[in-house]
Amino acid sequence: MLKIQKIETCSISILKQCLKISLESFGENYHNHHFFNSEEKIKIIALTNHLVIGFLIAKKINIKTIKIESIVVKKQFQSKSVGTSLMRYFFKHFTSEKTKIIAHAWKSLNGIHAKKLFEKFDLKAIKNNGYIWKKECDIEFKCSFYKNQCCCQSVLFAK
Repeated sequence: MLKIQKIETCSISILKQCLKISLESFGENYHNHHFFNSEEKIKIIALTNHLVIGFLIAKKINIKTIKIESIVVKKQFQSKSVGTSLMRYFFKHFTSEKTKIIAHAWKSLNGIHAKKLFEKFDLKAIKNNGYIWKKECDIEFKCSFYKNQCCCQSVLFAK
């Protein structure tokens, strides 16, 4: 049974599970302990049988704007409404009609990741930011899409 919940701080067990999901999806060192335990962030996790299968991390930019910094679901649970459930919880508990939402989606050779999910919640692609991760890619983190050079672009979505 799927359970979605907000957490204030990550226990060691939840942190390890989130870091493992991040490693599988984004590559080594893309996220770290500080990313998940920053007090200023909104942290929502998806659980099944007490195991983390996905997370959404967001940050208030100002009083009217929230940025979704990361949303990811374990590969074996993708296309099973887990991402939709995370987004639905986020919108229900943390936004209003006046809240502006922004998010960056990865654009790789496979297309724009999270595009369908963002569009389901009326976020529109408004700008291609290009290769914003190029300086860090395969240096500060080991991207799972890296092929001799950075090949992922950032697409800005907003509502």
